[in-house]
Formats: sequence, structure tokens, C-alpha cells
Amino acid sequence: MEGSAMQEAKVKSPEDRKVLDRLLEERWLSGLWNVQAEERPLDPKTTVKPHIWKWKDVYDGLLLAREAIGIKSGTVERRNIRLVNPGLQDRKLTTHTMLFGFQLIQPGEVAPAHRHTMTAIRFVLKGKGAYTNVEGKKMIMEAGDLILTPQWTWHEHANGSAKDEAILFSMHDTPVLQAFGLYREEGQGDSHIGL
Repeated sequence: MEGSAMQEAKVKSPEDRKVLDRLLEERWLSGLWNVQAEERPLDPKTTVKPHIWKWKDVYDGLLLAREAIGIKSGTVERRNIRLVNPGLQDRKLTTHTMLFGFQLIQPGEVAPAHRHTMTAIRFVLKGKGAYTNVEGKKMIMEAGDLILTPQWTWHEHANGSAKDEAILFSMHDTPVLQAFGLYREEGQGDSHIGL
């Protein structure tokens, strides 16, 4: 860089520093000296706020969604209601690192197969005769069961019951993967995973 504008930018005054900062900015660079001490706090800061979600509100939302939201491939593939923290309402997340939600699967319904880079942990709150199919392995779900769906595995949820709805509580690490640019999701269309 001999003789370059950056080498010639000798920092002797605040005005010289502005020149240097502009030269760096033109090259998509930035001096760490521009980060003020108060921007590097010792104590972690968060916008997440303490909050309680009442089951009555969640369940009422699921019942309303049951009537209004149909499930089919390529459009709405899951009838899922997310828990949105008031401090993260712009991103619709539960915490900076986790996304929690509730899914309702009606009798006879199949949530189409898909896969994603996030890991999913599902706790079954209600249901008899429902199942999750992960890579061809059918796992019958009943209230109290916990099901792990590893990342990037094909899976679908179905409710084989003639009368009982199934409700799942899901936990995903979506925000972490989004932060690293690693979130991906792929649908399988109308086809189902073989059992």
C-alpha cells in the first residue's frame, strides 16, 4: 500500500481521523476506535422482557386458527402460534436464541413433510392417535411425550384420530441459525414420507 491514500492519512488531529475513517469506510472497513466504551458494556443487555403467556389465550388462539387456517403444501404448512416476547415484537421471537410455539393438528390432518436446519423439540400437550414421522420412523404421540427432530431431517406430523385434536408445544433454535445465516427450510410438496 506504499504511497496509497490510506498511508498518507497521518492522524494528527480529529479532522485527520475523520479523513481516515472515511477512507476506511469506502473500503468497507471500520476502526474499532469508533466504538465508544459505553457501547461495550460489562453487563449484558437484552430487550427481552419478563412476560407470561396465559394458556387460555394460547388455546383460544389455536381454536380460532383451527377455523381460519387450513393446512396444505406450498402455503400454510403448519397451524402454529408463536410466543412473541414484547421486547422482540419486531422479530416475532420468544428470546434472542429460542422460538417457542404451539401447533394444533386436527383429526385426520397431515402437516406436509419438510425439513429445516433448526432442531425441534416438541412436547405433546394433547392428543391420541397423532404421530410424527421422522425420516420414515413413525413415532406415536400422546400427552406428556417429548419428541426430538434433529436438524435437516424430513418430518411430518399427522393426526390419525377420528375425533381428538393434537396440540404440540415446540421449541426451535431458529434465531441462532438466522443470526449465523444458516437457517434453511425445504418442503417436500404433497408427497408423504414412507413409513
